[in-house]
Amino acid sequence: YNEKNAVQGAVPSVTNANYPIDFSEVVIPVTSGSFTASTAVTEAGGYLTLNSTIALNFEIKTTKTITEDDLLILNNENKKVDPANITLTAIEGGYRIQISNIGASKLSRTYTLTIKGDNTFKVTYSVYTYCYNAQSNPNAAFTATLKTLCKAIYSYGEAAKAYTASLSK
Repeated sequence: YNEKNAVQGAVPSVTNANYPIDFSEVVIPVTSGSFTASTAVTEAGGYLTLNSTIALNFEIKTTKTITEDDLLILNNENKKVDPANITLTAIEGGYRIQISNIGASKLSRTYTLTIKGDNTFKVTYSVYTYCYNAQSNPNAAFTATLKTLCKAIYSYGEAAKAYTASLSK
């Protein structure tokens, strides 16, 4: 993936003339994803879509026909993702599976995608996995702007998580 299709949608400004924000000191901790191939799924990748909400996208390469009923997506709390927040789209050579409406306080959650009937395929990814990979990737496609944006997303997610936790005290 390159920067053009790695972050789709409007990219918000991370600097305001009156309130400059310096993300140079933000370090995104190691957040790994995982992928286990199978005979049906040979490749998987992830990226973000930024609009009024954040969505996590999986792209898988497969010759197998997949329907929404074939998908099982669990978060790291072992809870099934609401099917209303999952969109399956056929793309060349496979499918895009989008998990939409990820709340700010939930950006650190990981999501594990499995396909029912395929006992070996599994991919785990998160918004923070994408951000960590963008920050640590030496590839020129991951520009300073994208790295700064990912640091801003991480900072925003951590602040929202802390705020949400303070409400339950």
